[in-house]
Amino acid sequence: MFLTTRLGRYLLVQNLIGFAIVAAGITAAIGIVDLVEQIRTFAGRPGGGIATAITFTALRAPLILEQALPFVILFGVAVTFMQLSRRSEVTAMRAAGVSAWQFLTPTAVLAGLFGIIASTTLNPLATALNRSFEEQKAVILDAGRVETKVDERGVWLRQGGEKGQIVIRARTASKDARTLTNATFFVFTTGDDGAPIFSRRLDTPVATVGERKWTLRDAVENTPGGTARPVGTVEIAANINARLLLDQTVTPRTTAFWALPAAAAEVRSAGLSATAYDLRWHRLLALPLTLIAMAVLAAVFSLGLERFGNQAASVGLAAASGLAVYFANDFAGAMASADVTPAAAAAWCPPVAALAIACWAISVREDG
Repeated sequence: MFLTTRLGRYLLVQNLIGFAIVAAGITAAIGIVDLVEQIRTFAGRPGGGIATAITFTALRAPLILEQALPFVILFGVAVTFMQLSRRSEVTAMRAAGVSAWQFLTPTAVLAGLFGIIASTTLNPLATALNRSFEEQKAVILDAGRVETKVDERGVWLRQGGEKGQIVIRARTASKDARTLTNATFFVFTTGDDGAPIFSRRLDTPVATVGERKWTLRDAVENTPGGTARPVGTVEIAANINARLLLDQTVTPRTTAFWALPAAAAEVRSAGLSATAYDLRWHRLLALPLTLIAMAVLAAVFSLGLERFGNQAASVGLAAASGLAVYFANDFAGAMASADVTPAAAAAWCPPVAALAIACWAISVREDG
């Protein structure tokens, strides 16, 4: 098997180096922009200094890497073959009788492996860290708006006002979104300096939202320095209603890979469309194939470097092909969201078509 040969292992290492260089560059570039945005967002707020901005950017780094991964693969392959061509190693491999199908095998295998790791490991990690970012952000920001999210751990939302804010965590929401089960209300007041001050925590098995208030039944209250005590039924002012809660809890982008099927089933049971969840699920399943398609497309244009020497044009064509796949994928997703095409077809057709075109181009180049 070619992968187990010395040349195969060498190409694996070269591809890894190329991917690492591009991943570091793209992540650093986007991270700097994100850091500036965090500094701008939290400037002047208590607890919102440079250290907080750096921490928040670090929490978002896996999410940034996940979103940039297709382009990391695309440009990583281009960088790898540029280096190989500059050292005339591609020419030497061809002269030794090694076909493009053989020396592209390590690239495709590595891209597919990265896709599997990204879907099954990086995505849940990025989701968890981004959830932590949102929780800490909710404590610092005191704007009077409502933020909600649903993930594998349940429903999260925040409501704020001039006098303070409440961060709410619940295990599940009812089909009509009027009732939260196993809910915890973290109540913060606003201090004289504008900083949020933790006031109390209320745990309740059932919380019901009306037009103007939350009703917590059989609540248990915890206060700083105090002990837990039952307080019975508690009413808290609400600036969210059931319809808004129902609309905002449908957030597949914040649901981890392993939780997507259950989340889609829950949304369907509530009588809502689960197309967004299905599309997200199939896109993550198709990610290994998408990355393989990106890698092979980049290689198609890079294979001509040693013949024609026009590196800039080749890298530009590789970038254009990657953007074409990206926009095709985005267009297919829009078609699925409009219920024009099935979610599975919208997720799988663009990478399958891109890989087929790339393989056709290699076949024409190699076999005529």
